[in-house]
Amino acid sequence: AAARDAPGAATRCHAVVWHPGTGDGFISLHGDGNAYAYDASRDASVDPQFPQLTGDLSAPSVTHGRKYGANPFARWHLSARALTCASFTPNGARVAVSGA
Repeated sequence: AAARDAPGAATRCHAVVWHPGTGDGFISLHGDGNAYAYDASRDASVDPQFPQLTGDLSAPSVTHGRKYGANPFARWHLSARALTCASFTPNGARVAVSGA
């Protein structure tokens, strides 16, 4: 089977982009159209417990983790297709995301 058809391929991480100026913030971009926001100072062992996506999977949505201090702390569902690259503005105030 092709790598894109392998189990877990839809959630595979395609890129990690550091947030400028924070020193410990970054986002990861995934094959299922999700981007996750992380803060390296948070506890990666705490499950953020994101709710399952329902409804129109092509519609954008933002969800914060249900557990305080968890990593990742937010999920941006931006597309039904893979997200492959992102770039922050130099001051870190905005981010542009692109996909396949």
